[in-house]
Amino acid sequence: MKLLKIISTCIIIMAACFFTFKISKTIIDNKNLDYVPETPFVKEKTQEKVTPPKDIDKLISHIVKGTGKTTLPVKSDKNFIVYEGKLYVTNNQGKSWLMVPDDDKVGYARISEYIDTVTQSNVYTSNEELTIVYGGRGSENISIITTDSDGKVWSVGSISKTATHDLQKGYDKLYIDFIDDGKTGYIAAIRNDEAPLAFRSVNSGVTWDHIENRDTLYGEIMNRFGL
Repeated sequence: MKLLKIISTCIIIMAACFFTFKISKTIIDNKNLDYVPETPFVKEKTQEKVTPPKDIDKLISHIVKGTGKTTLPVKSDKNFIVYEGKLYVTNNQGKSWLMVPDDDKVGYARISEYIDTVTQSNVYTSNEELTIVYGGRGSENISIITTDSDGKVWSVGSISKTATHDLQKGYDKLYIDFIDDGKTGYIAAIRNDEAPLAFRSVNSGVTWDHIENRDTLYGEIMNRFGL
């Protein structure tokens, strides 16, 4: 009888401990659900920093939308004209004109910021294509923008390591020309009293290679532009 009494007492104590634990856990869980921190931690959203490329090295040309053909109430014996602050080019003696669009891609030059530097030597026209070379001021490389005679779509390429890093003055003069039915292109860039830079393209202006002044081709390019 004494042993049975001890066992019964132990069972009662264990049951009481179990129910006490369950009740305590329920109270704590409810408090946790209602808990609101005084200074909750909020993870700040950080925006990825967009930085322009330091140098654009022979990237495939990207596309810029144009406005297509238009007519202007002007006459000019040149294949380009500045009208109402915009640069226009023609390959049919001014019967129709194409407005050269700005390139808004980060790291590339905008034609509107170089209009005052554009001369006849910057512009190449044929029955099939119109091309303008510009840029080089500050951190911007020389750009080449090209379209067909329709002018609704333009492609823009860039020549690496041609930025002058001078915000006030870029190149004094830029020249461009194509031969071999437009397959081979030449560019010359003149700045101050430095030796002119020369470039050649063998894929219709998609990419351009620098020509050293000790190369015989360098002299041919200079002669082509009368330099």
